[in-house]
Amino acid sequence: MPLLQLLRPTLPILIGASLMLTLSMGLRQSLGIFMQPLTHDIGISVSDFTLAIAVQNLA
Repeated sequence: MPLLQLLRPTLPILIGASLMLTLSMGLRQSLGIFMQPLTHDIGISVSDFTLAIAVQNLA
């Protein structure tokens, strides 16, 4: 059986999972740019902000 026929059922799942991972990691990396203005404007500490981001990543 060719390799392409073996991968055919799982290929959409792999592409979807990799797309979701790429988007979530890109979002997480870009939040560091906005951390200082967000924490200053909202009035929370940096540790509270990073804890909220960590909980969001786990969820």
